[in-house]
Amino acid sequence: FLCILSSTVYAQDTSCVGNYPGLVFRTEKISQFPPYSMHMPYEVLIGYIALDTVCYNVWWNELEDFINRQTYNDTLRYMMKHYYYTLDYDPILFEKTIWYQDSTFKTPPQVFPDLIYNQANKVSDHPFLDYALLRSSYIMHVLVNDTLNITNTNEEDNSAGRFIVIVTTQIVDTIKGKIIPECIPRVGHTFNNGRKEIPRIQIAEPGDCFQFHYCPEWQRGGPLGPSLHDDNGLPWIKTGQEYIVFLDIGERCLDSNYVNYQVRSTGHDSYTFLMYPIIDGKVYDPQNEFGFGTSLTPDEFKNALRQRISEIKNYGQ
Repeated sequence: FLCILSSTVYAQDTSCVGNYPGLVFRTEKISQFPPYSMHMPYEVLIGYIALDTVCYNVWWNELEDFINRQTYNDTLRYMMKHYYYTLDYDPILFEKTIWYQDSTFKTPPQVFPDLIYNQANKVSDHPFLDYALLRSSYIMHVLVNDTLNITNTNEEDNSAGRFIVIVTTQIVDTIKGKIIPECIPRVGHTFNNGRKEIPRIQIAEPGDCFQFHYCPEWQRGGPLGPSLHDDNGLPWIKTGQEYIVFLDIGERCLDSNYVNYQVRSTGHDSYTFLMYPIIDGKVYDPQNEFGFGTSLTPDEFKNALRQRISEIKNYGQ
């Protein structure tokens, strides 16, 4: 049973986002930490209870030392399990939770995810795969309906990149991330549509609209790799093509009542930036990054992902 907590999502923030031209979602801060609900699945509830315990009772350096000493053992695997459940259940709620501010915290909650997926990347027997599965807020099979190229002329804030591509898609299949923000409508050549309130969050279903952004000057496959263009110099994401994408929710800024966030690609160590095109009925993964093979159909690729996700989620059962 999936309960959507009462939350309203808005377009551009009126204070801290300023003149940034990219796509920014806005959601109300949580009123209590952590946001317990008896409607949550048991594994999610345990995840939030653990976060509560750590933040109020364990100093940051002690937590970091503890997690860094873990091998691929029961302790780390249970952390991976409950973290995956909690993020998958509602990525937006989790983002609001980790940016909750309390002067009595011994450890700020936003440091906890990095410690878990970075340690998994060091010691797991599927390091890159587990890192991608744990870090990503969303894993989606999508069909691209529209792309909009934006030049960020705001000299005071080029943190997202000089050039931004807003991608509007239709969900084909959801692998991770059960709750999404409804899409912000495009108005001409911008999404800054008068700071209009938009509909609230929704359960991700096939056919739903889903949006994210990437920056074409970002380099794939590491800092010395090519930019996010294909071998013909065309943009990596193309209208009318399907992709399997791994995306992250990133906090852009906080104001007094709201968390302002973006959904973006995050796979800088991946040759495809964790945005895998489906070309001639096959998932394009020339580096075989997850060890699945280089000529898989979308269903074969997704089944391999789900097999590993099942192993993470069902550990200890």
